[in-house]
Amino acid sequence: MGEQISIKSKTTVEDNELDTFIEMPTVQSEIIKQESTIPHKFKYLEDDVLSKEFALQREQDILELKKHTIHLCLFNLNESLKTPFLEFFFENKSGEFEFPNKELDMSILAEVYNKEKHEKINMENTAPFQPLAEVDSKNESGDQDEDEFDEFEDAFFKQCSQLFQEITFFEDDVARQRYLGFLEKEDAIYIVFDCTNLDILENIHLQKKDGYFIAIIDEILNIKKINETPIQEKIVNLFQSSPLITNIYGPDNEPTLSPKLVNICIQSESGYKNVYYENPNSKEITHDDSISRSQSRSVSMVNPRVTHPFFDNVYLFSSEPFVKTAQKGLVQEALQTIKDGTTIVDEINNIKRYALQIDSVKNYKDVDIKILIEKQEQINPNYDVYCFMEDGREFWAVKSAKSFVEI
Repeated sequence: MGEQISIKSKTTVEDNELDTFIEMPTVQSEIIKQESTIPHKFKYLEDDVLSKEFALQREQDILELKKHTIHLCLFNLNESLKTPFLEFFFENKSGEFEFPNKELDMSILAEVYNKEKHEKINMENTAPFQPLAEVDSKNESGDQDEDEFDEFEDAFFKQCSQLFQEITFFEDDVARQRYLGFLEKEDAIYIVFDCTNLDILENIHLQKKDGYFIAIIDEILNIKKINETPIQEKIVNLFQSSPLITNIYGPDNEPTLSPKLVNICIQSESGYKNVYYENPNSKEITHDDSISRSQSRSVSMVNPRVTHPFFDNVYLFSSEPFVKTAQKGLVQEALQTIKDGTTIVDEINNIKRYALQIDSVKNYKDVDIKILIEKQEQINPNYDVYCFMEDGREFWAVKSAKSFVEI
């Protein structure tokens, strides 16, 4: 697999800065106590909506050592666009993208659970006599059982933290700061960590590990693939059935519109082509601390805008990547083709991916844009983004660099 970028918010640049198309320097973020970085008018997983009580109503599962698998749901809140959006962390171990996971060791939890129950029974048997009214009063206040499962919950979290550390190479204190709780579907426990501004992929690349990407909601819910590699069906189903983790809510408590996944295009002698990283197959790690991993794969060019006969001077994106080794550039025509030892999927993994804000879009998809050009139709100037069809392919013409960001 190709190298990937950091799971980290990027700073939007002005149009004249982007014309050089050289990636901006990244700054290593300090690990501090987790505080929400999302603007106050937007809400995501607020008010402790996720459970942190694994032992709750689970005694039978624990004693019977019922199989459970923990999955790391690591997200980043990217605030580079006008509306913040979500990025999630995936790994590819078996030909599809999934959350990093491992089976929960229930025997450890059962041992702790039995120990705590045994200690509680002993304490109750040796406790001095109390009038019934005082016992009922304590139970109603909740003080008596408040810390009953502290040791058990810590044993559960330690297994989650160990997996977090194995994948991200951050320490336990970071895991505890970033832990928000979990969601559960059948025997899958999705452990949610807020990884905003953590250089997870940077850490992974320093360990020379590949197969990791981030994806946005459009890829998870609509495309259901990262490039041409499918996302695990149970992950897609999780997001489809869980608006809690899928949506960021605006000031009116309505879900915000997620950006569209697109690939930037430039002009070539044969037409349009996508932008590839300069050194896609390099596995070397830079030893210059002033240069980030993503910078070492940056693309330099003069003015990434294109001059389109209908939309004039714009940034141009395709919904489907162009592929050098496929006829007409269409992906599905040659997915299994191998050229010079590189598969189509390997090639696609090295195409730059962008999140495009689509809240101000004029749709020209009802007619091929070449017909509008022939009729000398006029463009509607009141939109930031234009979606259109040309040569059987969906494109997006964009006026401003403020409408998109690399992911």
